[in-house]
Amino acid sequence: MTYAWVITQGLDNPYDDPYLSALPSRVGVSGPSSATAEDIARALNTGAFFRLLDDDRHPYYIGRCWSTEGPDSQDMFGPLPDYGGPADTPVSSVHVICIPCRGTRCAPPRAPATGPHVGLRVPRVAGVRPTREGKPVPSNDSTELWFPVTDLLPLVEQCLSAPGHTADAQHGDLPALHLTAQGDALFYLATNAVPALLVDAFDPTSRQRVYALGYGHGAGSLTHPADADRYRPATQLASIPLVSGGGRFGNLADRLRLAAGIGCDWFVLALHPDGRLDVSVRPTPRPSPAARRRHARLELAGLPGRWPGQFVTNAAHDGWLLARFTCEVGQQIATAVADLAATAVVPHPLTTVELADTPTAQRSATAPAGVVGVDPEGFYRVGVGWPWVSLDLLPNGLLVPYTGPIRSGIDPAQGQYAFTGMGHLMWLDDNQNLVLRPAGDDSAGSYARSNTPCPTPPPGRRRSPGWPPLSPRRRWRR
Repeated sequence: MTYAWVITQGLDNPYDDPYLSALPSRVGVSGPSSATAEDIARALNTGAFFRLLDDDRHPYYIGRCWSTEGPDSQDMFGPLPDYGGPADTPVSSVHVICIPCRGTRCAPPRAPATGPHVGLRVPRVAGVRPTREGKPVPSNDSTELWFPVTDLLPLVEQCLSAPGHTADAQHGDLPALHLTAQGDALFYLATNAVPALLVDAFDPTSRQRVYALGYGHGAGSLTHPADADRYRPATQLASIPLVSGGGRFGNLADRLRLAAGIGCDWFVLALHPDGRLDVSVRPTPRPSPAARRRHARLELAGLPGRWPGQFVTNAAHDGWLLARFTCEVGQQIATAVADLAATAVVPHPLTTVELADTPTAQRSATAPAGVVGVDPEGFYRVGVGWPWVSLDLLPNGLLVPYTGPIRSGIDPAQGQYAFTGMGHLMWLDDNQNLVLRPAGDDSAGSYARSNTPCPTPPPGRRRSPGWPPLSPRRRWRR
């Protein structure tokens, strides 16, 4: 069987604004490593849409996944172990959910196939409690131990090249990291290399170790082996092999070597109350970017009309912009929707709306759903959840009716507006989903072959942080 997936939108940083402190764009990331360029192209054009959500069900990424066995295949869960969670982690234990995007068909929520458990069993040790007051504890009541990868790598490389290794009952004499505790306050990783790296050349018990953040022993900027008489004898909790159990991302030694290249600075061990130990590499947690507003000309996908307003730069609703407008513009939108409702069926999720002077925070729970109040800054958030988009966000390129050859399922319809930029041809399908493929001579060159002069490219998305008000004279035809 063959499958492929690709990220088409990053909702944690949907517009890659250089003036925000959000994560770099992950658009274009694809997998698995065995997928060919042809497989990824099929995913872009015919794959089912999926979303990756975090523990709080906030969408982080939108993408498309394709499998030779069709959209009902178990392969449609591939983005979860490939990209959504720690390597070698079974789908059932990954806190990321794959669900359809905007009604597009995706894999049903079947029970995933069972596989080998990646967690290690930590023996229960008297005096060692997984949860302690005043220490970093995640929401599931498990203790997380964070170790800097840059400090671990020298120990790992020395262990792999050492002539011998201390054997244990679980993994024999394989190179391994040993998780060790001294009492309830000190946790560290060392290796089973023989000979070991020593901090004190004359003390064979001074094996070099890397303490977990917040669980170390030392003074100033350096940590030191702790005295057993004062801090209790060392108790080995787990042996973690470095060269076995390789998955899609290789064995643990390979993952630690590659961690920095993918932005992961930490090796994290999660100690669960039931004695399990889960292994992962993670980036340094950063604060979420502050919400900012940006001026733009906003419109509803698939409907006529364009209105000046503002949208939030660090969030979206299922990929759509979160917009707000002045009272005058909001009234124009309400009138336009009412006129549409009088002559045709209003497409979902649009509804008729009415503007009110009552602040949104003071609205009664029994107020009609279509009543929109004023926000603290005097704007009206008309159409939360509506398909708000803006042509101002297009990167540098051309947006013109498509005049190239038509291949069913590969090209847009003749005369349909399509965008060429960043080396791809992009358009919306019948379900308002973005479709893109590499732009070749048959698409981008069609403008040069036609008698129609090339239009002026739309304004780029890179602007000054001030975002000056829109000028009514600045118009370009869609």
